[in-house]
Amino acid sequence: MMKINSEMITRIWFSKEKLAALSAEGSAAPGGSTAAEGGAAPGGALCRVFEDENGPFLCLTKVEVREKQLYETTVDGAPVFETRQTANGEVAVITNLSRKPSGKTWQVKLSFACGADELLTGLGQHEYGVFDYQGQKEYLYQHNMIISLPFLLSDAGYGVLIEAECAMRFESEPGCFSFLLEVADEFGLAVFRGEDCADVVRQLYDYTGKTMLLPRWAYGYIQSKQHY
Repeated sequence: MMKINSEMITRIWFSKEKLAALSAEGSAAPGGSTAAEGGAAPGGALCRVFEDENGPFLCLTKVEVREKQLYETTVDGAPVFETRQTANGEVAVITNLSRKPSGKTWQVKLSFACGADELLTGLGQHEYGVFDYQGQKEYLYQHNMIISLPFLLSDAGYGVLIEAECAMRFESEPGCFSFLLEVADEFGLAVFRGEDCADVVRQLYDYTGKTMLLPRWAYGYIQSKQHY
């Protein structure tokens, strides 16, 4: 069994200034800093290779940054409703809406190269029963029973956490995967390296903070409007 430094965390921070520069320059891949150093990532490298004493285990191959327009939606006068049939049944839609530009942000795509036979899991709680996301696609957003977590865990002994507060899209093909961040003013990327998956998850808990249980009185009767 190969020996791995189980306390290896690399963090890259993408500031507003860095994203603006990458958007102006086109695609690039950044350098990084350790979590302890906490510095901003310098640009200019063709790729960012994550490695330990046993060699490379993951590669950030490309960072694509595109400027994105934001809009503010307002109601023109009193709201006018129209009933429409959708997949969720009949819904009331306001028809007299208008929108105007309200600022700009960035859409960011992070592309990685990995082992073609790795098991890729994580990403939170979703409804389709997918365990191995190798060759799969997943939308990361919060809705009803969908509880997304932008953390990918590989059986090769590493994890990738995207520290952003926006909707994302994960896509994978054999030997590569990507995260598309829909709206990113700034965000962080943390890569964890451990002896095994359990060690990586332990590092994630230490990095983000352990979840505390609610008080016992909170675990009583629960009523849902979804008829149960």
